[in-house]
Order: sequence, then structure tokens, then C-alpha cells
Amino acid sequence: MPFKCPWKCLRTCDFKNVPYCIGLALTNAKKGDIKNGFAFAGANAYRVDKIVSVKELIGTLIEEYEKESIYIRA
Repeated sequence: MPFKCPWKCLRTCDFKNVPYCIGLALTNAKKGDIKNGFAFAGANAYRVDKIVSVKELIGTLIEEYEKESIYIRA
């Protein structure tokens, strides 16, 4: 039975001939269903000690940038 793609998000995806949908796999992983999902990390993943939202990450980056900018201007 061919895989049924719930999104058809990639024009180049031949969903009738592939064993899984990367969009569905990533969504499953996000929900914590790693058995039916897919997760990957870069070479520095071991350095991560917590998972933060994008909003929190950007806020932290802006805050750190502004602190460093004060030292550069002084």
C-alpha cells in the first residue's frame, strides 16, 4: 500500500513511492513520538542543556548583543 502524504508540501516529493513523509516524521518527533518521527542534531548538540522556544532564543541573543555593544561603544 503506498504511503499517503498528509501535506504534499514538497513539489519534488514522490509521495506515492516513498516509505515516509519528512513533514509527518518531524511533526511526530515534535509531539514526542520519536518511534514514528525523526530528529537530528548538529555536531554541537552535546552542548545543549535545555530546549528553548525560538522567541526565548532570539530574546537572549538580542540581550547578549546589546550588552556587548555597550562595551564596544565605551
